[in-house]
Amino acid sequence: MNESIHILIVEDSPRDAELAQRQILKAIGDCEFQVVETREDYLSALEIFQPEVILSDYNMPRFDGMTALKLAREYAPLTPLIIWTGSMNEDIAVECMKAGANNYVIKENIIRLGSAVAHALEEGKNLLEHKHAEESLRESEERYRDIFNGIQDTIFVETLDGRILAVNDRACEMYGYTHAEFLTKTVADLVPEGQSIIAPSGEEIPFSLIETVNLRSNGERFPVEVSGRIQTINGEKVLLVIVRDITERKKIERLTLQYAYELEQRVEERTAELIHANLTKDEFLANMSHELRTPLNGILGFSESLLEGVYGMVDESQNEAIGIIQTSGQHLLGLINDILDVSKIESGRFELQLENVSVNDICKSSLVFVKQLALKKSISLEYSPSPYAPTIFADSKRLKQILVNLLNNAVKFTPENGTVKLEVREDTQVGQMRFSVTDSGIGISPEDLQKLFKPFIQLDSSLSRQYEGSGLGLVLVKQLAEMHGGSVGVESKADNGSCFYFTLPIQPSDAPTAETQKLSAQINPNETADSEREEKKRILVVEDNAVSMMVTSDYLIEKGYEVIKARDGFEAIELAQE
Repeated sequence: MNESIHILIVEDSPRDAELAQRQILKAIGDCEFQVVETREDYLSALEIFQPEVILSDYNMPRFDGMTALKLAREYAPLTPLIIWTGSMNEDIAVECMKAGANNYVIKENIIRLGSAVAHALEEGKNLLEHKHAEESLRESEERYRDIFNGIQDTIFVETLDGRILAVNDRACEMYGYTHAEFLTKTVADLVPEGQSIIAPSGEEIPFSLIETVNLRSNGERFPVEVSGRIQTINGEKVLLVIVRDITERKKIERLTLQYAYELEQRVEERTAELIHANLTKDEFLANMSHELRTPLNGILGFSESLLEGVYGMVDESQNEAIGIIQTSGQHLLGLINDILDVSKIESGRFELQLENVSVNDICKSSLVFVKQLALKKSISLEYSPSPYAPTIFADSKRLKQILVNLLNNAVKFTPENGTVKLEVREDTQVGQMRFSVTDSGIGISPEDLQKLFKPFIQLDSSLSRQYEGSGLGLVLVKQLAEMHGGSVGVESKADNGSCFYFTLPIQPSDAPTAETQKLSAQINPNETADSEREEKKRILVVEDNAVSMMVTSDYLIEKGYEVIKARDGFEAIELAQE
């Protein structure tokens, strides 16, 4: 009674594992399967289950096919392994084959799986017999004879000068000669004219897995893989040569290269399409900045005016409802700003406004943004400034945006009565400033750390309802830090808090640049101009959106200013001159 063939399947999809088993049973009959999806179960199966063939999915979240392949070559080097994947590009295919995979099968072409497993079983059988043959030949002449008569590979026993002393039945099948005819031949008779002959002497013995070309009795050329070593039989040194016909393997290699080339072409075409689509998307979102923010500004402006009584007093319930409108609008505006900022960065339309910035001032003002949220949760906010009270050459608005994002995340994911600490340290040797935000929050598992700083991703889908957000905060942190010439990082353990940090080059500047001076003039107009406007109480509002014009004008009129309206720049210039 034949024993079942043991086949180990490394797969995290039960459906795919079932499909694979059905296809294999259809092709080779009686089999015993074991399905695993973790490293621990895989190593245990290699030792206990002892499979004849391993079928491994390439892409799995916790355990990938390349790791399975490396472990198989370490713990079960003779067991054939087939990579089983939903998609594969040329680089991955080549990498797998170089690492020792016997074959690979695309899941879309599952019909190939049965023949691939059958071929792998044959290869595994041949490898095992090959190994047994070599071990037995080294041990004794008697065991050499037994294996010589039953081996599936072609075996030659030759003298050191190339005369053939003996062959097995497989050699007669492969070359088309009888045993008697072989005894009249030399190695040179089996090699095409002009083909180099492997010299059976000197430093080239033993040799292993040399590919060359041989001749059959009918003159047909065919590729072979040859290995050999000197063996002593009956006191005489002879050359034992094992030859394998690799015609089918060469066909597979040619088909693999052809498929890889076609796959590469399709990947290049698809990549070009995706790049074009992504650029189009980025351009669209970057151009939507004004259109998206304008109606929200109207909502926020009117809600603020209502809360301040610009349109008359409101009762307590109305005041609460308006407050919800304003809070929701501000949250929506924040999400839109994040999306637009990411899109502008990716489309190359985002520019930093660099100036000398007081690190201490920026850190303190950033902490103010999260103070109320921290108070609601009784979270202690701590600040450890750099002892040098430094300045840094950076975009103050974007530096604050980085800090507020990290602080807001820390407070959001820290339970009540926890601690959040902002720390700044200067490393003058490398010319960098390190900002770190440490919390006593829920922490991050090692497998989730690699998902950070990627767009639209929250580590746990159950958290998306508990903690609002677009999933873009850390993306912006990373992109803005890198635009400054810096970097980001994180240290964390599950249930043990997190430390997010980023470093920026200090690059101090002794005097403001012309661009900085221009920005300062725009942000801090001279006091004389302020005084004049204060005295005249006359304001020219230039706005082409009716809602924005209405909310701005009504607010200023209620505050006691005289408002002059202009619908475009040309009208504004005329009114300003008047």
